[in-house]
Amino acid sequence: MNEIIKELEPEVYPTIKAIHKKILESEELHDDVELLNNWLLVWTGCFLHDVFHSFKHIKKYNSILFCLLQSQSHQLEWTVFSIFSGQYDVAMRELRTILENAFYHFKYDYKERYHNITITEKYNAMINDANEKLKNAYGKLVFQNSGYQDWEAVYNNIFRKLCEYVHTSVGRNNALQIDRGGFNSMLDPKYDSDRIKECISMFKTVVQLEVKLMEILLKEVYKVDNTNYINLFD
Repeated sequence: MNEIIKELEPEVYPTIKAIHKKILESEELHDDVELLNNWLLVWTGCFLHDVFHSFKHIKKYNSILFCLLQSQSHQLEWTVFSIFSGQYDVAMRELRTILENAFYHFKYDYKERYHNITITEKYNAMINDANEKLKNAYGKLVFQNSGYQDWEAVYNNIFRKLCEYVHTSVGRNNALQIDRGGFNSMLDPKYDSDRIKECISMFKTVVQLEVKLMEILLKEVYKVDNTNYINLFD
């Protein structure tokens, strides 16, 4: 976590600096903080690097999910930084977006009709599907149409929970707190170990699901063996 803070910390409010200090001093959170820091390194340095070389070995460069996961590297860092800065709702909203996008892109690699087309052609298929029916590009249909066997469990138990953090009630409650604090007050972040643990747990779940999606594609679509990447994220 020290490395994350050194690289990303702006001129933040004293309350955020205080949260950083409490987290670093917390014995209860120590292992999870170290774990997330390690996962960020493993994500790009081991997982994505090795997946790329698998594609390079079979000379196939048309996985749009891989491109998405590559693009999420900084987003995952930002999510961890948000968790450690008391921005719990922000972190959960990021995780919702990350998860929905992963299942959306998975479909266009997994379904047989997309196996032998380019990433640009997959992108155009996404646009065409969304133009035909906008709901194809978000929410329940993304999971239902993905081809993932246990989509319903992911949708009901994970995605719907994350959707609570984009509900208008979040903004409504925050606005009320501002008014109660003096109309022009600030809504300062607070150290909350329970919420930090909740965010960390959800972060782990989402990352592991993304890794599992990539493993499925490598095994079933690209016929690549020895893809036990999930072991990197135990």
